[in-house]
Parts: sequence; structure tokens; C-alpha cells
Amino acid sequence: MSEFRCVSPKEFDSIIKDQFFRDEHELLESRFFDREDRVIAKVVRYLDDAGELVPEADLMLAVHTEEN
Repeated sequence: MSEFRCVSPKEFDSIIKDQFFRDEHELLESRFFDREDRVIAKVVRYLDDAGELVPEADLMLAVHTEEN
């Protein structure tokens, strides 16, 4: 399983441009996949105390680890 780290919009856009193949969206999370069906990035959104979406979101890139 991949871990994720928060990144700048510029770094996020660069990876999406280079590796993006398809995406899946839910209310609070969007996942972006490469051609090997690995999640390469995601956008995580949050709700405020009233249950409304906040304008800010975390842009995250996968940190793939090698499994032996």
C-alpha cells in the first residue's frame, strides 16, 4: 500500500501531466491512477463543523515503496 505526502499545486500538476491515466471521485477524495492502475495522487477534501465542504484541500502524491 502506498503512503502519501502533501505537495504544492505545481508538483501535483507535474505528476498528473506526466503519469495520469484515469481518475475516480468521491465526495471527500479524488484518486488519480497511472496506466498500471496504481494510485499516483489524490485530492483530499474536508468538511467544516456544519458539514459543508471547506474550500481548501490537500494535494497528495504517492510515495511508492518497494516490496520484497
